[in-house]
Amino acid sequence: MPTAIENQFVHNYSKLLIQAWTDRTFMARLEAQPTQVLKEFGIAIPPNARIDIVKQVADPSSASLKVQVDGWKQVEQTGVLQLFVPQQPQLFQQTSSGATEFDVQDVTACCCCCPCCTCT
Repeated sequence: MPTAIENQFVHNYSKLLIQAWTDRTFMARLEAQPTQVLKEFGIAIPPNARIDIVKQVADPSSASLKVQVDGWKQVEQTGVLQLFVPQQPQLFQQTSSGATEFDVQDVTACCCCCPCCTCT
């Protein structure tokens, strides 16, 4: 069961990924100043740790969220953090105009205006 600190890391890491996927300037800054950017997102790492930004991996399971959390927890011993920044999910792909585009048919949701809705 994840600890509160691990949950906070996952929350902050998720926010960082969304920002990286939606803002190219931010992604460039993350690559240039990873320690500073991680600090701004509340992700604590030792000051002398090396941060390697990893965008692609041959085996997606080697960059799973569990692997990322474990790597973050071990950075004090290893001195290195591999920060996985995978390709953005198709749902968040941006068009050339910068607008986010997705197919509504791919989204499953239940929404009703009735306050006594029994949808589940």
